[in-house]
Amino acid sequence: MTYKIVSFFIIFGTAGLMLYGHTANSHFISHLTENHSHRAVEAEEPVPELIIRLEETEGGYLLHEETEHFRFTRDEAVTPGGHGHLYVNGEREARVYAFPYALGELDPGTEITLVLADHEHRILTTGGYDISSNATIK
Repeated sequence: MTYKIVSFFIIFGTAGLMLYGHTANSHFISHLTENHSHRAVEAEEPVPELIIRLEETEGGYLLHEETEHFRFTRDEAVTPGGHGHLYVNGEREARVYAFPYALGELDPGTEITLVLADHEHRILTTGGYDISSNATIK
């Protein structure tokens, strides 16, 4: 019985450490989108527009968005659509599909960036620049 318990902890402990290392590596980025493929919005397509705003609440901050020519959705039949990659101080924190999005407590000076991505997880660009919006906690 002891053998089974020890084996269980060794196997799942090792798997947990490997998963943690992968996750930590995946979220550590020096430039926001350099590790992602990109897709330029075609000339005949309307260019998506994105504006984010932060709302301070008792429980922390909420992230709100306003978009044109883009829909946040998991439904791959909806185009142009997809999700946002959320970065806090340059580190990727989440994939966002719905708003308002709870950010929790944040310190003054914290920079929030949301970057649009399509259903194939490609960062949307126009004119060579990511389609994104930034806000800073005051």
